[in-house]
Amino acid sequence: MAVLLIAYAISAIISQKDEYYDKGVTYYESGSYQEAITSFKDALNENQLFSEKKDQNIKLYMADAYLKSAQYAEAAATYKELTDSSFSGSNVNDLKDLASALDDFSNGNYGGALDVLLKEADTYPELYMYIGTCYAVTDDSENMFASYEKYVQTFGFNSYVYAMYGSYYLSNGDMESALAYIKNGLECDDTVYRKELMLLQVAYYEKNSDFDQAYELASQLVETYPDYEDGQNEYEFLSTRVSEQ
Repeated sequence: MAVLLIAYAISAIISQKDEYYDKGVTYYESGSYQEAITSFKDALNENQLFSEKKDQNIKLYMADAYLKSAQYAEAAATYKELTDSSFSGSNVNDLKDLASALDDFSNGNYGGALDVLLKEADTYPELYMYIGTCYAVTDDSENMFASYEKYVQTFGFNSYVYAMYGSYYLSNGDMESALAYIKNGLECDDTVYRKELMLLQVAYYEKNSDFDQAYELASQLVETYPDYEDGQNEYEFLSTRVSEQ
């Protein structure tokens, strides 16, 4: 027993596991998820006697940090490590399935994602935004609108939902509604999908054969987002139309 106590004391002194873990939790709680992941990885790489429970807790934090930073494949793999071990957390299997579904979604496998997203939406209502998109790509407009409305009721509109509504109405020829949603999206504080909304605005004027206005907006788009390939392609296309005129 004395030998074990001495070995544990030496292990705790030499190992920096606790230091890395505490640093990771601090980063996690401040929303600095990538820094948290780095610290948690460093903690897991530190050897320390009798640290199985601590390592499981570190992996829980790390998996959630992956999930919150949209690194879904890594989140699913980390949750799987926990389910393959002796960890007995009640919702880890569900979180693993959710991370896998979000990974499917991000890779365009909307059909593969939908069932799990629907199952988890009561617990995580933010998933209705993704569910709406799954229905959108299968032209199920009734369920698309119902899903987006459930999202909006809880979280309000954001630039993504404005862009999806604008795209839908533009595709279906309701130009007035399309422009209203596009403009509302461009005026909202959330700018995550601003370049997509700017591109939709270009498409609106192009569909109305106002190529000069479309070209002017496309010029603003490539100036603001020079690495946006879709915007660059649209700008080059409109350049030819304006020169022909």
